Amino acid sequence: MRDRSGRGYLVPMAEYYSGLACQNGHAISSGVELGFSSNHCEDCGAAAVASCQNCKTSLRGSYKSGLSTSKWCPPAFCHGCGAPFPWTLAKIGAVRELTDAIDELTAHERNQLLEFLPHILADTPRTEPAAFKAAAIIGRITGPGKKVLYDLLINLAADGAKRVLAGG
Repeated sequence: MRDRSGRGYLVPMAEYYSGLACQNGHAISSGVELGFSSNHCEDCGAAAVASCQNCKTSLRGSYKSGLSTSKWCPPAFCHGCGAPFPWTLAKIGAVRELTDAIDELTAHERNQLLEFLPHILADTPRTEPAAFKAAAIIGRITGPGKKVLYDLLINLAADGAKRVLAGG
């Protein structure tokens, strides 16, 4: 169907089920309306989260088309207001805690890694440079913190940052 200006086509708004995740980010349900719901996570026992704590928008679950075969993963940020979900905040806290524990990092390197985090978490114009610089800092670490920090960043990174961190 063409829009009234004749310049393009109208695309219907995508419809999603409501999702449910635990406070640690484990998926509980990608379609609450389909009948599966729980108050707590069966993986870790944490309380279920159904909406953004900031704006109360429901967690976006699976696309209602039913065509997807991929596993649903809870989003890092609210699609309503952009606020990070509790599991995203916990991962940011884990990176902070870990960088403080790695003695090989200078205070400047710690601060840089924390400054890069928002661009590693979400695809922004600075994602690739931030991931490249973070990879360079991590590459200088020789102790056991290197693998732990790398794995943690890969786990929370947006797709663009994952490609850079993985060297591809």
